[in-house]
Amino acid sequence: MIVVDASPAIKLLVDEEDSIRVRALWTSWVEGGETICSPPLFQAESLSVLRRKVHQQRITREVGRQAFETFFDLGVEVREPGGLYRLALGYAERLGLPTIWLWQILSAASSGPRTEGSRTRRSLSPGYVSPRLELP
Repeated sequence: MIVVDASPAIKLLVDEEDSIRVRALWTSWVEGGETICSPPLFQAESLSVLRRKVHQQRITREVGRQAFETFFDLGVEVREPGGLYRLALGYAERLGLPTIWLWQILSAASSGPRTEGSRTRRSLSPGYVSPRLELP
């Protein structure tokens, strides 16, 4: 199971730094039969980034519209398991972090059937070290 936020989705939809690498990785996940899921805010966050890029004229309206439509074909399963926010808060408290944002992403991976190989990855942004955690 792969858990993503908006960063890799945007890199799939519009040309950005590392888009080629992200597209190759995403393709390997899909071809490998991985479940790609996200936390509840994934759709709003991703689509807001696209809209902002159009508004700031970083991409054309046509490119933005095409990316918007393609977004819904990515096959990302949005998960909001019961107790998501309590679980996310627990992760953040244990690690002494000020927010629960990242832990919503990790908590989304803890829902549903688990396999021994389940893993999580957050963002594919350059310089970001993705946490790889085995969830209970």
